[in-house]
Amino acid sequence: AEIQLDLGAQVTGIITAENISDDPSIKLTQLYKKGDTIEARIWRLSDIDGIAELSKKTVDHAKEWQSIVDACDNNTILDGKVIEVLNNGVNVLVGATKIFVPAYHSGVPKDGDLNSIKGTDVSLRVIEIKNNRAKGSIRSVSAERAKEARKIAQENFWNTIEEGKIYTGKVKNMTAYFQLY
Repeated sequence: AEIQLDLGAQVTGIITAENISDDPSIKLTQLYKKGDTIEARIWRLSDIDGIAELSKKTVDHAKEWQSIVDACDNNTILDGKVIEVLNNGVNVLVGATKIFVPAYHSGVPKDGDLNSIKGTDVSLRVIEIKNNRAKGSIRSVSAERAKEARKIAQENFWNTIEEGKIYTGKVKNMTAYFQLY
């Protein structure tokens, strides 16, 4: 699948789906319609045919990279989609940028199947940037949100507890107590 653009001066621009996004499930017909304007970079030009091969992905990536760096510096949570399962982790697409999440930061148990999160929307934190590549953690965000939910539930409990009211609970553990005389 591809999009053809009129670049003027009798030059046709072609953008393939692979040069629009790393998400293999995208449908060009749902994203664009005739008459839309697209910002893209020429990466190959054929003067003979009057065709320019374009990449929207490189333009989007360049625009978004600084926000990824800022997110790492500021410990900001980003949202993305798991698009690819690798041997040692997954790639999450945040905008037009892929962020690698190692298996041990994915939130999937050690012997679990990483394919179980493929195609899902996730929140992650960028934990490292090295050689123009970003590494993230889904697990830290999940743990943080679970901790926050427990804190809110505890606050709600202590704010609504009443003396004399009957509560139901489960036995958590049993301990033998004895008294010394």
